[in-house]
Amino acid sequence: MADTAIRPPCTATIHFADRHALGLVLVLAALVRLGHLLAQSRLPLFDALIIDSKLYDQWAQRIAAGDWMGGDGPFFMDPLYPYVLALLYRCFGHSLMLARLLQAALGVATCALVAGIGQRVGGRRTGIAAALLLALYQPLVFEGGEIEKTALGVFLLSASLLLAMKEAVASGFCAGACLALATLARGNLLLMVPLGALYFVCATPLDAAGASPVGRLARWRRRVLGRPGGIAAAFLAGFLLVLSPVLWRNHHVSGQWILTTSQAGANFYLGNNPANSTGAFSPLPFVRPSPTYEEGDFRTEAEAITGRHLTPNEASAFWFHQALDHIRQNPRFAALVCLRKATLFFSNLEVPDGWSMYFLRQYSPFLRVAVLTFGWLLPLALVGVAAFRGHRHVRLICGFVLAYGFSLVLFYVHSRYRVYVVPPVAVLAALGFGWLLARVRGGDKRRVLPATMVAGCACVFSFAGAPALLGIRAGDYVMNYQHLASLYEDRGDFPSAEKLLLEGNRRQPEAASILCGLASLYLRMDSPARALPYSEQCVRANEYFLDAWFVAGQANEAVGRIEEAKRCYRRQLEIVPGHQFAAICLQNLMTARRGPARALPAAPPSAPQDPHGP
Repeated sequence: MADTAIRPPCTATIHFADRHALGLVLVLAALVRLGHLLAQSRLPLFDALIIDSKLYDQWAQRIAAGDWMGGDGPFFMDPLYPYVLALLYRCFGHSLMLARLLQAALGVATCALVAGIGQRVGGRRTGIAAALLLALYQPLVFEGGEIEKTALGVFLLSASLLLAMKEAVASGFCAGACLALATLARGNLLLMVPLGALYFVCATPLDAAGASPVGRLARWRRRVLGRPGGIAAAFLAGFLLVLSPVLWRNHHVSGQWILTTSQAGANFYLGNNPANSTGAFSPLPFVRPSPTYEEGDFRTEAEAITGRHLTPNEASAFWFHQALDHIRQNPRFAALVCLRKATLFFSNLEVPDGWSMYFLRQYSPFLRVAVLTFGWLLPLALVGVAAFRGHRHVRLICGFVLAYGFSLVLFYVHSRYRVYVVPPVAVLAALGFGWLLARVRGGDKRRVLPATMVAGCACVFSFAGAPALLGIRAGDYVMNYQHLASLYEDRGDFPSAEKLLLEGNRRQPEAASILCGLASLYLRMDSPARALPYSEQCVRANEYFLDAWFVAGQANEAVGRIEEAKRCYRRQLEIVPGHQFAAICLQNLMTARRGPARALPAAPPSAPQDPHGP
């Protein structure tokens, strides 16, 4: 279908009204994001960071203090976000609120970029509709409130897509540079580089003088050596120019040529190992629950298996081979997991790996105002693709969504990984909505009915697919109750902590994190009789939970069951040999120097189970 076929007529009056409409959409996007930040700031989690957020903040503070090389080894995690934070901290001081305000501004700017993409694809009103969908997209509002790299990466990717659509040498160079920066925030975007260059060569229109060469070979020669090839070369040059300092830095500190990070093999194994049956994330027994230790634990395990010292590149290659061996030996299992990953990618379910959007929206009215989720955009996007599949910019968007989705299926699916496809999907959804609206107004029931049926089936699959096929539901992520309760507990607000933990226990009675949290809380409240039954339930639910046996030992010791307490401490040390508190308590009991219950070492809060093998 020709480009002009999907562009509505534009008059000066329409331009004037649309310009004001886009401004209102951007104001709405800003209000929703700022409102969410204010609501979130009332909770103790606003300043008490966990998992990746904590690591990024600490990393940024070290850089801002003078460690501008960012460490003494090759990057293991994507480095752009901590450097941006470091620059912010260096200029304005350490402020998590300021970092979140910057991310809110990036979210609003992303809406403006999506409006530009939509305008190039389907006209000004399509751009405004796409920006409105993005402004009210709940997962993006949520991610923008976290100390996390998603808002930055999505902004840079959207800028790269918009620049790529201009199909000029200068814009191609800038598109490559923006994609390189986005890759430093989301590593699997590396896959887009060769595909992007191929798009410029194949899809860029030839100049009129070369539009009708004789023969296929001559046509390709004109494309490669002519304007399309020049744009592709500029795109690659922009990409390599931005990444070259990172490549030099990694070689300077390690002696190895590592383009961005050395975690590809570990991440590939995380998504393709015998313990991962869902396609989302499954913790590994040899990796401690903190991103701080992830690189070292993966390399230590690889060196223990191979019996020799491994460089970062060798360790990454080892885990790639381990995952590929698992796939070759268990092809049916691997195929089923790939199917589950694809289901998660198209599902309305947002798979968290820290704080859950479903948990936090009960505290944030503005997060509930942003009502749109993936299951609402997907059906409209399919309609848009079917109606305008001949448009070259639609092909660009579809190619990106499919290629990026393929990269997630290769690894594993999380909400903050999938959200990168949302800006282009919002453009396709705006196209689909506009097409349906025009056909309904024109009374074209013959075309509207099948499109509506297809959209309805996609909507049902997106909302029901993950619960039906994987047994995963939004309410299953109750560990956030324990996380927030531990923060209230540290403040001395025991009633709030107890209320949260009991609600988590009501939602999921067998959750070990909640049971262990309740037992620890009651021990701190000098109520060992109430702690004991929860500690016993915890070890029955999951005896390998981080502090399950230690807390059970404390509860038994506090009520005078000394022999049972010894058994619990020994079991804790079998599971975690370096558990310092369990060793101290066991030694005290063995030497008959047990003090009163209040003198026992305080149970350490159960560490948040980092989804990175976290």
